[in-house]
Amino acid sequence: MKLKLNGKTINLDKIVHKGKSVNDFIRELEPNINNIIRYAQMNNMKPFQGSSEKLKEWLINNQEGYGKYVPDIFFYFKDKCKL
Repeated sequence: MKLKLNGKTINLDKIVHKGKSVNDFIRELEPNINNIIRYAQMNNMKPFQGSSEKLKEWLINNQEGYGKYVPDIFFYFKDKCKL
């Protein structure tokens, strides 16, 4: 399945690592991202200090079993965080 966000096409079915798809990683990371967004909103701040680089760093450090940059995952959450 493909998703179009701000002119970027994200392939949710793309296998990233050991049989896990982009969508699998998104589902694992989304609850934490939602908490970060909620916390930022409650404190009148932008998630990840408004920095795409900070988001990218966080994703690399929190993708279980795969510590590399994955553009499809990054762009999905960049859109979600409005960065």
